[in-house]
This record gives sequence, C-alpha cells and structure tokens, in this order.
Amino acid sequence: MKKVAAIIVSIIMVFYILTPVAFAKGESNDKLYNDFILALLAPNVMETITEYYGEPRQLDLSNAKVLDIKRTKEESFYFIVTIRVRTCDRGRNPKYGVETITLTNTNKGIRTVDFVHEDEPASDML
Repeated sequence: MKKVAAIIVSIIMVFYILTPVAFAKGESNDKLYNDFILALLAPNVMETITEYYGEPRQLDLSNAKVLDIKRTKEESFYFIVTIRVRTCDRGRNPKYGVETITLTNTNKGIRTVDFVHEDEPASDML
C-alpha cells in the first residue's frame, strides 16, 4: 500500500512540475531569429546611422524588422540583410525617421550596402 501511495504521489508531482513547462507560452522562433539578427547587427546599424546624420540618434530596436535576408552564394555563410528601424534625434521636438539599411557580411566584416532615409511626421507617432 505504501508503494502504491508513493507511486501516485510521484506521478502527481511529475505532472505538477512538468505542466507549466509544457504549456508555457514562448516567443515564436521567427521573433527570436529576428531579434537575434538585430542584436548582432546593432553596432553596425548604429554606426551607419551616425555616419548618415553626423551624430548619434536614438533608435527603436524593439520594433525594428528584418525585411529580407538572402544568401549571397548557395551553401555559403555570406548574407545580405535588409532591416528597417525607426530613429529620432534627441531634441526637444524630436524629428523621427525610418531608416532602411541593407548590410552584408564578408570576410572583412559587416558593411553597409544601401541606406534609405524617410522622414516620418511627428503626428504618425501618436
């Protein structure tokens, strides 16, 4: 009888411990991949934006998006990545912009291939 009770208690404990793990809501893999790529490219993105404006700007990486990613050659580890990020200056009445940046990795590191700036009216931020 003690063995049966011990087995039942053990089973209940296993289900009690595993249930939150099994049903936990996790982030999608797409979101994780997107955030991982952005985290790796963030220094290059900030450098490119600083070069364009001539001064550092604030950027919103949490809402940035990887628009496109392509392999440059089949079965290589060189890629071309296009991302879009919103920026603003640090002024009292900040000017907002949307930057579309295309980066590539080569054997010499990561470099910017293309940079497109679009002004964003402040009223769109509400």
